[in-house]
Amino acid sequence: SASLEFDISLARGLDYYTGAIFEIIYDNLNIGSLGGGGRYDNLPSVFGEQFDSAKLKSSKAKLIAFICAHCPYVQAIEDRLIQLGKDLKAKGIDFVAICSNDANDYPEDSPSALKQRAESKSLICMVSDFKMLNQYVEEIPEVAYDILKYAAKPTTIVYDDPIRVAENLIAEDNSLAIRVCKDKFCNQLIRKFRKPIVSTSANISGEPTPKSFKQISPEILKGVDYVVNLQPSKKNAQPSTIIKLSLDGKVQVIRK
Repeated sequence: SASLEFDISLARGLDYYTGAIFEIIYDNLNIGSLGGGGRYDNLPSVFGEQFDSAKLKSSKAKLIAFICAHCPYVQAIEDRLIQLGKDLKAKGIDFVAICSNDANDYPEDSPSALKQRAESKSLICMVSDFKMLNQYVEEIPEVAYDILKYAAKPTTIVYDDPIRVAENLIAEDNSLAIRVCKDKFCNQLIRKFRKPIVSTSANISGEPTPKSFKQISPEILKGVDYVVNLQPSKKNAQPSTIIKLSLDGKVQVIRK
């Protein structure tokens, strides 16, 4: 008859778990673990929420992968992992990837670095003026000049066919978001570099956009090399406008 044995052991290096850890093995079959798991709570998510195992209760099944972002093997299959997650979700199966490295030892696996990977296709290129803009876009639609001229607040335009920029800035549809910067400090910085600078949002993915310096997440501030605190008390009433201009004349307002 079948029997079940419990072997109480001390597991090291698994500090992302907050409860008992279990592993299933079969004595007469030399293939390693058949399965395993445990409870984990309050893990920071790149989508701006605290994640724990209780959120997976309603799914048919769960697939949990313990990976790290800096691993070249993980990077090689990243797109396939994303597609796998989508396919499993459509079948009612949850797929969770947990980055289990210590951020102090591996800063590239920190929450702020992971957040940047999650938003890698939504980076914004900042230029100082129209002259610099023309250097990085193959063909600028005429309507872009009118939009930027009469814009009442910061406006980012997504252009087709960018040129002379790093490949990892270009989206899958061969487009790039560019903003002609009007902020005095940023404009001076760009002119000093004599080339565009790359910007991302100052919030964790999924969280509200901060309206002042005080609202920026501590995780974001700790994850950067230097913080320029020029206007700590200034508040922005609303986020910037984002418009996509296609070469075929199509205009799409992504965010008003």
